[in-house]
Amino acid sequence: MNRIVLQPFGGKKQMKVGLDTRTHFIRDGKPIAERDVKEGQRVYLDTMLNGDRVFAKTIWIQTSTENGISRGQILSFDPGHNILTVRDELSSQPAKMQLSSGTVIKRGEQTVHRSDLVEGALVAVAFGSQREVHEIILLAMPGTTFTFAGRVTYLDLSRKLIAINNRSDGKNYDVYMEAIAPNLLRQLHEGVNVGVTAVFDGTRYAARSVDLQSSGRAEGPQ
Repeated sequence: MNRIVLQPFGGKKQMKVGLDTRTHFIRDGKPIAERDVKEGQRVYLDTMLNGDRVFAKTIWIQTSTENGISRGQILSFDPGHNILTVRDELSSQPAKMQLSSGTVIKRGEQTVHRSDLVEGALVAVAFGSQREVHEIILLAMPGTTFTFAGRVTYLDLSRKLIAINNRSDGKNYDVYMEAIAPNLLRQLHEGVNVGVTAVFDGTRYAARSVDLQSSGRAEGPQ
């Protein structure tokens, strides 16, 4: 039925996620086949909402049972008790995680301070079996400008939404195109290569400009 049922970390309800021919499966950094996904495995998903259905763009299998990975948005950080509350992107439920003296916080390759754990920031969190956080990667801060370059893998003109397979990191990003002129939007289609400058506004990436002829390498936050 091209469907996988998950128990999201931090959530109590199971979640049904659809698969399609574009879904990629990766285990320990290596591509695998759909049949290699087994019940009970610990996985991380890169997903996309299509109407009222959630589809998986990439599924990573995590072989270690002692660790986990969560990705979502910071709701709050309590520096007195070193507790980080993150809304998980899969379950949309808040999850509390305990930071320790050994927790590493990074933005790109740079190590940053806990004061950078601000409300609204997108993060990837690596944690242990007791939800003790080992590492936090700051993916996007509200107001940060990003440049993406790559192939359009999804297009929904009714919602003015595209997904870009960003060449620099191989990940898919959903970008909203409300500020882009309609005549330029009509030239977009799946498979075309684009360069997009977008601002993360605290909830999503909003495009500010689009270059249909771009073939350069994607950059990081500017």
